[in-house]
Amino acid sequence: MPRIKVSDYIALNKVSLVVFELTGVIQATSTIYHWARRGKIGHNGHRAKLQTSKRMRRCYTTRQWIIDFVGKM
Repeated sequence: MPRIKVSDYIALNKVSLVVFELTGVIQATSTIYHWARRGKIGHNGHRAKLQTSKRMRRCYTTRQWIIDFVGKM
């Protein structure tokens, strides 16, 4: 697995902008946090969680992890 650069991390409160860019749907910040903590049940019936990483007591994700998550929905 390639090493993730610090500049690749996206704070969870900014993820809704990336989701809008990818899907055209505006999501509330609380929905993003729900995806990270509890996940979302996809069309196949399985629960998928948005992958995150904690850095300095804050949760971050990456653009690739968002793309992977949206693909499972």
